[in-house]
Amino acid sequence: MKKKFKAIGFDWSGVVFFHPTKYHQMVSEFLGISIENFSNSYYKHNYLINLTDIDPKEFWTIVFSDLGYESKVDAFLKVLNKLPQGKYNTDILPLLNLLKTKGYKTGLFSNHTVAGAKEARKFGVDNLFEVTLFSAEIGVMKSYPESYLLLAEKLDVDISEMIYIDDTPNNLDKAKEIGFEPILYTDMKNLLQRLKELDILTKSEIKKL
Repeated sequence: MKKKFKAIGFDWSGVVFFHPTKYHQMVSEFLGISIENFSNSYYKHNYLINLTDIDPKEFWTIVFSDLGYESKVDAFLKVLNKLPQGKYNTDILPLLNLLKTKGYKTGLFSNHTVAGAKEARKFGVDNLFEVTLFSAEIGVMKSYPESYLLLAEKLDVDISEMIYIDDTPNNLDKAKEIGFEPILYTDMKNLLQRLKELDILTKSEIKKL
């Protein structure tokens, strides 16, 4: 008997919503350091923005100080504030509508700041999903099991009945242990193919998207 899924969860940045700048690459180029060096420092401290309402300048001062570039914080913030706005992944919007018409519950869980959550809501994210959860607002972040379990609970399904789609491999590494079905988002073609393999979509439905 094939596994029955009832809900599909989505990540925000990199799946539902695209930012025009590759963030880690931009910062590493600004500082003249490797992406790996920046990422190591950023992920060591990013719980501060994902779980608290910390002032952006305070956060970046912590990260830049860790890297030895505290003097560049103000200049970086000026560049950061001039970045263009992002936009929806327009290819995924019809998929969301189709999933709803097929009776699947849809939810969003994003590791995001309080300001980022407000921005997402200005873009109308609450109209796309039955449940929208942002880590800094609820004090839980991926890849801790509690985040996926909370999303499943809010969607009123068992964790084994939920698929979760994310573009960050680290956020899916514990899927088997936690109990949900992971899909790593790389592009729409691969996402749709995976949903077909899981019997969520048919070949004819995919052709219409």
